[in-house]
Formats: sequence, C-alpha cells, structure tokens
Amino acid sequence: MTTAHHTTEDYAFAQAEFYTHRRTLAGYVALLSEAARLLRDHTDRVTIAGVGLASQQPGSPMIDGRALPDPGDIQRMLVLYRGAYARLRTTWDGLPPAERDGLRPPPPDLPTLQPATA
Repeated sequence: MTTAHHTTEDYAFAQAEFYTHRRTLAGYVALLSEAARLLRDHTDRVTIAGVGLASQQPGSPMIDGRALPDPGDIQRMLVLYRGAYARLRTTWDGLPPAERDGLRPPPPDLPTLQPATA
C-alpha cells in the first residue's frame, strides 16, 4: 500500500483541525450534561428559558434553552470531527517515519467524549 507523502506542516494543520472540533464537541457535552443534571435533580422545579412562555419560579434552577446546541449543529460537528480524525490518521500515515520523531501521534481510535459527572 502506498501512502501520499505529507509534511509536518500538513500534520500540524490536521491536528489543529481535529482538536478544534473535539473542543467544540466537548463544550456541547458539558452544556447538555449540565442540562441533564438539572432535569434529573430538579425535575419538579426546573425551567427552560427561551422556549415558549415558560416563567421561572423564584429560586428554581433554570436551563438556558438558547445556549443549548441545535441538533443540526451537533450533527454537523460530528461529521466534521470524524472527517478531521480521518485526515489526521491519513496525514500521520503519510509522514516519513523520521519526521514523526517528537510528534504526538494521533489517537489509535476515534475518541469518544464522556458526559460530565457530578
């Protein structure tokens, strides 16, 4: 199998792209995890702001519905994340072994993001 030759600059770009998308998804996970925690812990009192005419009860927890990621945005970011991982692996595989010295290798598999735990 022949792979295309890539440079360390190509790999640096692929890394930046991959980790940028990973950070964005991690932010989505944090927002959704916090919303899930509030729903789980305060189902009887939680209010979701920015959705319809819901009024917040004084002292009750609130989820900012406008701050939550849109499902379409989540799906687009997942596609970008998976594509960036594939490019990162391909670029790594195309680097001459001597140029890999001192570089952080890509994860062996596409990393999953875990929800935040309380």
